[in-house]
Amino acid sequence: MVRPFRLRVSVSAIIIKQRVGKNEQTPGACWITPGREESAMARPRKDAAGPSVEQRLEDAFWELIAETPIDRMTVGDLTARAGCNRGTFYYYYDDIYAMLDDMIDRNLPKELPGFLLMHFSGDTTTPDRDHELSRALQKYQHNVDHLCLLLANASSPLVNRRVKGAIMELWAGAFAAGQHASLEGDARIVLEFVVSGILGLMAYRAETGMRVSIEEIAHVLSPELPDAVAPKLKKLLLAGAS
Repeated sequence: MVRPFRLRVSVSAIIIKQRVGKNEQTPGACWITPGREESAMARPRKDAAGPSVEQRLEDAFWELIAETPIDRMTVGDLTARAGCNRGTFYYYYDDIYAMLDDMIDRNLPKELPGFLLMHFSGDTTTPDRDHELSRALQKYQHNVDHLCLLLANASSPLVNRRVKGAIMELWAGAFAAGQHASLEGDARIVLEFVVSGILGLMAYRAETGMRVSIEEIAHVLSPELPDAVAPKLKKLLLAGAS
């Protein structure tokens, strides 16, 4: 039983080599196996109609996150849901956790901390701050929902640490006005308080099926809490910036 299997693999390898040599590609497929030089991998061809294979993989990731703990998710699960092969997945990502990092980075609302800082630290005043806040939160609703799903899925502490680390860097950078922010001492205490609260509320939203909107949460907390915390955090981070 073993020899025929090895023979088939050998024949397939020859066929694959011939196809690569002729630059023949199948839509959504990658003929090079994981572990080869990335430069040798053929880029998956975009489908003539419908979403790209990369988009299908991303959609499959978020569908599975809502159903399966990430430490149980496999490349086979993703490719079956996305309708592509394993080689295509490995063209884009080294493994599931590399894809996780990419999804976190893509969905971080990178402009939101700066907006909140501007409106709650005394740098500017506006007569319609609540309305502008609602518009900003609506803009990032989709991204925040994805991060909420990740936090609700955090059966693995690694997920929580990665999301928290990304948000910590994002907020520290915004409050340090583009300078290198020191995340030590008093600034670290305040930032831990802020980010841990944000993460807790995001996980809570996912647990309730997103029934509590981010606008509702923001209006419950503002302006008193942000007005109290934002100026202090900015002062501490700038004092420690180098």
